[in-house]
Amino acid sequence: MNLPVVNSFNDWDPLEEVIVGIVDGAACPAHEVAAEAVVKDANFEAYGLQARKFAGRPRPNAELESAKKDLAEFVHMLQAEGVVVRRPDPVDNARPYTTPDGTFPGGTGQTCPRDTLVVVGNEIIEASMSWRGRYFEAFAYRSLLKEYFHQGARWVAAPKSQMLTELYDYGARSKNGWVTTEFEPVWDAADITRCGRDLFVQRSHATNESGIEWIRRHLGDAYRVHRVEFTDPRALHTFRIPSRRSPKAGRPARSIVTRRACSRTSRFSGTTISVPSSPIGKPGPATWGTSTAKSTAAR
Repeated sequence: MNLPVVNSFNDWDPLEEVIVGIVDGAACPAHEVAAEAVVKDANFEAYGLQARKFAGRPRPNAELESAKKDLAEFVHMLQAEGVVVRRPDPVDNARPYTTPDGTFPGGTGQTCPRDTLVVVGNEIIEASMSWRGRYFEAFAYRSLLKEYFHQGARWVAAPKSQMLTELYDYGARSKNGWVTTEFEPVWDAADITRCGRDLFVQRSHATNESGIEWIRRHLGDAYRVHRVEFTDPRALHTFRIPSRRSPKAGRPARSIVTRRACSRTSRFSGTTISVPSSPIGKPGPATWGTSTAKSTAAR
């Protein structure tokens, strides 16, 4: 039987082909409320100063070269295992851009395909992202998407968000609320964990209730979409990695669900909770968005 060129239902089957991001053309992100929502309190002031000073500027060459070496080694490891590695098109993210609803100093980069795209079965879905600096991020993958489409894959883009002021709650930080309102559906692909016909979607600062409902309606009855919420006030993305032994959260220091949440959610019944270790690294911008919260809730 000939399987579709794109055919994936989970995150643990043997990998055959994968898109790995690039750092070419990466730029420093601008200061925006959607991004600051995930920065820890201790780093909030420093983040604001750096974002305002360097917004839209190219990333330092030394930083890019170091990241390129890391990515090159990662690609080498994948290819050594027989995995086909594809890369997005390079984009100059330091160029300002304008939409009908605003002008922005530039983009960020193409380092995170998993934020932008999700594969469900034989369909590739482009996310409707909430960060203004990521408005055109998916375009770097369009050459690959068109290639997959011509080979038989299904391809759809979620409704493009306008990213108007109404989408954001500018007082969310002071009350530990979500920065995204329900003005329009927004979601990041990285907030989705695929477990066959069950998809667990996290409510986060990047994914709102309307976004989860859009995913549910789009996929229809063939899939069960479960909403998962973390009590971490700075939650962005949390990967829940099921295994035969125990489910593990892929982002540092977050468990998948609390014991009480497991009892309320049948798909978690009988699981063991495992909390990963804290991140290792020097304090600085790279760790400003990492989390130390552990409690979660689901329904």
